[in-house]
Amino acid sequence: MIQLLAIVALVALLSYLTTIWLAEVAARAVCRINYRRLCLLVLAALLAMTLAFTGPLGVLIFFLSTVVGLISPLLGIRKTHAMGVLMLPLIIYYLQLL
Repeated sequence: MIQLLAIVALVALLSYLTTIWLAEVAARAVCRINYRRLCLLVLAALLAMTLAFTGPLGVLIFFLSTVVGLISPLLGIRKTHAMGVLMLPLIIYYLQLL
């Protein structure tokens, strides 16, 4: 039993030290990320998935929802109101199917 507890303590210590080391490595890697390039890559991936799954109409809706999301802070409108604008038509649509 003592040998088992010693092994558990050793593994816990090694995992702690490994976690600290990996956190430092990850912190250095995150500091080197070009966030503009990352954002453009994510946007391109979202656009490609939208086009692949929903076609041109989906891309139009994607564009319009992006405009609504970006313009609301400029006009001083809370984003919860934008969610209401998007959710209300969906609720009405799905209630008609019942």
